[in-house]
Amino acid sequence: MASASDSEQPPLSADVDSVAAISAEAAAYLSRLTKELEILETTQTTLLHSHHATSTALADAPAYNAVAPILEQLPDYLAKAARLKTLMTTQRAQVDRLLVRAEEVRAAKRRNAEKMRQRWEEEREKDKALAARVVGSTGADVHVVKSGNGDAVAAGIQRPGTPLEVAGPSSAPPVVTAAPKAMVKRKKKARQAEIE
Repeated sequence: MASASDSEQPPLSADVDSVAAISAEAAAYLSRLTKELEILETTQTTLLHSHHATSTALADAPAYNAVAPILEQLPDYLAKAARLKTLMTTQRAQVDRLLVRAEEVRAAKRRNAEKMRQRWEEEREKDKALAARVVGSTGADVHVVKSGNGDAVAAGIQRPGTPLEVAGPSSAPPVVTAAPKAMVKRKKKARQAEIE
């Protein structure tokens, strides 16, 4: 029976061997980590000595002393540059919007100028028709001219109540007659003509 119980439990030497293997592996990792730690300490000490030597050497340099205060303000300058970049981006967007708006205004001005030109053409045609009616009733040669206030007045027709000289035959002396009554309102108002 003792042999049956021995066969059920693993031998003690196998456990000892596995523990020895694990401890040997841990010792290897520990020695490797110790070496890496020594390398890091050496590197850190070297860098500290290099930094100390550099700062000692630069402390005596007059050019470094002149630039050192500016270099200390470098983070502030970088933050200010970032703010300016953001501001410039915003202003560029505003300029683009203003350019679009200016183009819209120019297009509207062109449309308005074209409408005004068409209206002036219509007004000129109306003035010609009015002058033709006046000529038809008086028999005088009449041309449409612009007066200083924007009214169209038929040449040869005076304002109401003023005498008009109409040329007769070349042998006869000029005859002065009263001008027909004509009312011409400003361009943007309806025109009325009253002929006597």
